[in-house]
Amino acid sequence: MTLIRNRSFSNRRQAVEFLLRDQQIRVRPEVADWFSYARFNFSLSELEEKSQKLITGQVRGIYPYDADYLSTLEYITVPYYKFVTSGLPNYYDFSIDLCLLASVEVEWTRQHRPYSEKCVVIELIKKNVEAFKLPLNFLEAVSKNDLKQFKQTERDNRGYFTWHIPSYKLDVKIHSEFLRSLENVFRGKPLGPTLVYYKLANLEEVQLAEQSLVIPPSAEGVLANKETLMHERKKHEVDDET
Repeated sequence: MTLIRNRSFSNRRQAVEFLLRDQQIRVRPEVADWFSYARFNFSLSELEEKSQKLITGQVRGIYPYDADYLSTLEYITVPYYKFVTSGLPNYYDFSIDLCLLASVEVEWTRQHRPYSEKCVVIELIKKNVEAFKLPLNFLEAVSKNDLKQFKQTERDNRGYFTWHIPSYKLDVKIHSEFLRSLENVFRGKPLGPTLVYYKLANLEEVQLAEQSLVIPPSAEGVLANKETLMHERKKHEVDDET
């Protein structure tokens, strides 16, 4: 994917920041940690073997073939998401990739003169480790500590829970560690400002989302897209002025 010369990182936070910048993903670095469970689908030996091949390929493509290198590795799950406001309830559509970040120090000798350089290697380990949808009303229930309104229908031995959400056409399957992360972040906090803080929504999307949460299910067929929601909001503003 990427080799960035004359750069390095010394901790996981810096590695996450490198990855988010490289992939142009505008979320706070903490968001990537919510999905760290997704790497458990791989054994440590599989990760290490694949990682060394990827790093070697990047280094050999830039530096002398006989160069030696030492590397510090981080495995990071990077979330790609779309906030869908075209129907009710609004929802997040997540897809998760597993990436390798390596801080590498390369050394080689030419005409008895030693050289060294640091670089950062970013490589995709596996695309679409996981994909799922997160309805906004479920996230609101997390923030209000009110998941009792939804029925938990299934749990598997990998830690995934399946929830039935009456207003949503499909059941939602999410990992217990992800749910715990959401609870730690959202519980007891206002939903809109928290979404903005973590860069999961802008102010306009939050306004639409907050409106969608108070619209009764019977209105779904009438207010089914973003344009209609905006029209309704402007109409109410005019009514208030008159």
